[in-house]
Amino acid sequence: MAFSRTFHWFGLALMALLPYVCQAQQITEIEFTTEEEQGEGHFIGNTADRSGLSREFGDNFQLLLFSAITQGNPNVQYLAINPANGIILTKKNIDRERICTKSPDCSIKVTIGVHRRSPGSTSTELLRLLQVTINVLDINDEAPTFEKRVVKLQIPENRPAGDELFTSVATDRDAEGPNSIISYKLVPSSPDFMVTTQATTDGFEDLVITVRSMLDRERQASYALEVVATDSGDPIQSGSVLINVMVTDVNDNEPQFGRNNYTVNVLENSDNDFPVVVVSATDSDAGENARLSYSLSSQAPQKIKATFTVDGDTGEVFSRQELDFEKEETYTFYVTATDHGSPPASASALVTVNVMDVNDNRPNIEVTPGRFDEVTEHGSVDKYLAHIKVSDPDSGVNGQVTCSIADPHFSLKPLDSPGFYKIILSKELDREEAAQREVEIRCRDGDVDPLEAIATLPISVRDINDNAPEFQPESLEGSVLEEQGANTVVMQVEAVDRDADENARVTYSLGTSQSDALFSIDPRNGVISTRGRRLDREFKEVYTLRVVATDNAPVGQRMSSTATATIRILDENDNPPRFTQQGFSTSITENRPERSPAGQVSATDADIDQNARFEFSIIEPLPEDRQGGPNDGSFFTINSQTGLLLSKQPFDREKKDVYKFSIKVADPAVSNYFDVANVTVTIDDANDHAPRLVKPPESERDFTCAFNRSVGDVLALFQAEDLDDPRFTEIMYSVRLGSGSGSSSNRADRKSTASSSSLFSMDPLSGNLRVKREIRPEDIGAHRLEVVVRDGTGPSAQSTVVPIMVTVAEGSEEEMSRFAASNDLDNNVTIVSVIVVCTIILAIIIIVVICLIRRVDRKRRGLAASTHPAPSSPSHQAQLDAKLYQAAQWVNTVTPTDPHQNGIKTRLEVPGSEKTSSGKKKKEVSFSLDDMVVESPDTSGSMKSVFSSRGKQDGLSYKQSQIILGNNINPPVRASLKLQLKVGYCDGSPNNMVRHAY
Repeated sequence: MAFSRTFHWFGLALMALLPYVCQAQQITEIEFTTEEEQGEGHFIGNTADRSGLSREFGDNFQLLLFSAITQGNPNVQYLAINPANGIILTKKNIDRERICTKSPDCSIKVTIGVHRRSPGSTSTELLRLLQVTINVLDINDEAPTFEKRVVKLQIPENRPAGDELFTSVATDRDAEGPNSIISYKLVPSSPDFMVTTQATTDGFEDLVITVRSMLDRERQASYALEVVATDSGDPIQSGSVLINVMVTDVNDNEPQFGRNNYTVNVLENSDNDFPVVVVSATDSDAGENARLSYSLSSQAPQKIKATFTVDGDTGEVFSRQELDFEKEETYTFYVTATDHGSPPASASALVTVNVMDVNDNRPNIEVTPGRFDEVTEHGSVDKYLAHIKVSDPDSGVNGQVTCSIADPHFSLKPLDSPGFYKIILSKELDREEAAQREVEIRCRDGDVDPLEAIATLPISVRDINDNAPEFQPESLEGSVLEEQGANTVVMQVEAVDRDADENARVTYSLGTSQSDALFSIDPRNGVISTRGRRLDREFKEVYTLRVVATDNAPVGQRMSSTATATIRILDENDNPPRFTQQGFSTSITENRPERSPAGQVSATDADIDQNARFEFSIIEPLPEDRQGGPNDGSFFTINSQTGLLLSKQPFDREKKDVYKFSIKVADPAVSNYFDVANVTVTIDDANDHAPRLVKPPESERDFTCAFNRSVGDVLALFQAEDLDDPRFTEIMYSVRLGSGSGSSSNRADRKSTASSSSLFSMDPLSGNLRVKREIRPEDIGAHRLEVVVRDGTGPSAQSTVVPIMVTVAEGSEEEMSRFAASNDLDNNVTIVSVIVVCTIILAIIIIVVICLIRRVDRKRRGLAASTHPAPSSPSHQAQLDAKLYQAAQWVNTVTPTDPHQNGIKTRLEVPGSEKTSSGKKKKEVSFSLDDMVVESPDTSGSMKSVFSSRGKQDGLSYKQSQIILGNNINPPVRASLKLQLKVGYCDGSPNNMVRHAY
């Protein structure tokens, strides 16, 4: 790094001295050639070889250093010179068009200084300068480009062929020569245009678009031409431009209507806001030449101009006034369309408007009333009321009129003359339904969408007294405060009579009742008032009055009705609150926390709602009434609304068990409305004291018990006291082993302690400690006991435990020997008793077993007798029975040898007769075993009989047989196995074999 920095500064210094150095040093010119666009790291040339330095210096060539002189030469940035060997590479990509633009020759010049280092030193000396010229050759790397990608040109239509349009040519940045020679063509070719170039006076060229034939904008308004510019390089490069040729319009076309005649049918009552007809024309030109304006023909008569108008922009024809078929049935006129070209062109179309007749006249109704004053309700049926005349100026069905009356009380009767009708009363009228009636007559013509006319005939209905007054509402309720004076308005009742005039005027009165002395009613307006007697809500809260309403029809025709009026007496705060009792006794358990309930007082007020509100408080006594100490009421607070007493602190009954104070209940609205009561709060006992043993004193609680004390003797008397309430405290005594029992190392102590629990007892009520059983020699010694004193049996009971010591003293020799003899006698009696009891039990068991065996034996004999008939010879049968009985006895001796294994084996040995020396026949008893598994849903085992050996005994041969239980029986399965043992014997001959099964 230090060398590079030194070399850099040396290069700068060399540039400064270059003019002077060049005079003294030799300059070698070298020329290289390279193409542009070769990228970074491209090899340009070896200055050492080209200049001959490598041959000149030979082995000392490594002492040379090559460096470029960069100052004043910006093109050095494209080159990299290896300082060790002078090889020139491209440092950056060389773009010829950037360095030399359009110049035919392009080169990069750089001066390289060659320095020689002294061996063993870092100093160098300038040896030679190399003037290197690098010629950059052009390659066809630039395509022709147009100034704009899209060019817009205009030409009027109808111009002759050969007309020309001019635009800019393409440019190519490559050097002059084949790479920048450009040719043009249309892609694709066009029959209407061709492309050429034309030199300008300033030496440049224009691109020329020549029109080959006359253009018609109405046939095609625009052309999109793609001009492709191609150079002559290798490879060929090309570029293109899109030329949009717009053909401008010339007013060479007249407007054209869609049709020559427009005929429309219009209803005579059509809305003038909607067009009668719309005419439409088109013009093939463009712009102003195609914009059309519509108007009535200048030759149209004045009547047409007064009746119709044309919208100049849309061609909509409107009527200026309502068309009337009766005045004019058909209108014919011309509408002209004119464009805005210069000069303008125009065309006309014929319009025919046929006015269609519609039903536009309503029927005309003329009503002539008859000569009558009015119609009386509930009468005058079939009375003539009026006649009408109906006409319609329309003709045909539009002039045919029908009339009707919707009200069923009236009917319309036609007269002889067409269009004349009379109106009569067909049903009784009720004046209360309508005092004045408007008879509506409707007439309509016969059109599909008929027109209708309506006329009315007023009818007045005369009243008769046919309705009684009706109270509004039917339920009458009023109220008045108690203690009010005379003429106080309570309420107003109202009855309505649906009749008219005097028949509807109502007079009010009260029916006879006990309340008449308290209330009165105004006969004209129905106002109910008090008479002056005192009203007390607490005495009576609700009064009921019978109110009568009568109309003022002539006497004999009057009608009346009654209603019940309910008058509620509203409460006035006129009663003080009162305690429900003058003395309250409550209680609270001692030791309860602060704000615990201590009882509740109650009061009543004869008033109601807000007037019945009252508040409780505790009365503070006057100073002169206090007898020292705090007032009892100061220990409590009272809820002013509920009367609940709460404690201010825990109480101790043993200190004070009764608190007495006074309370007050007052009306918050009236200060002198109050009441006073006394409260006594008793403090209940909470059993907060454990009993205390007072007798015997603590120093006298070690007792001595003589050996000769009898059962029940009192050894000591214990007495305790309890500070709690004796009414709820019951002191009970008990005795138990002491906590230190059994810990003594003395043998006598341990022996006596073991029997202490059965030696002494305690009277639970009296507290007497007694001898519970007879004292024995092993009881001699000290007994540690605990006396437990409890003040009850519930969970709140408390107890006190007091340790005591009772020492049993030894008796005299006479007493001890007498006790030993008595004890031996007792032991002998006990042993004899046990032996007798065991003997009896064992005898019973033996008897039961013998009975069971005999019972089983009888069952088996019966089964054998039923299965095999008895032989004819009695002796032979006896012998058979004996053998079978012997075999049965052997079967009964079968016992399992290994109950923990899967297989169970039982060995049966059957003795028999062998062949005797006298040559008697051989007797052989054989056994076989059939197995049967019952009461088991899953038994996979089996029973097998296996003969293992033979023998002889008493003239009978026998076989040793093993009964094997198969080992596939599932141990968890409970099963009952029924074994059938087949026993047979013979007298030496298989034919004489006799078999029996058991």
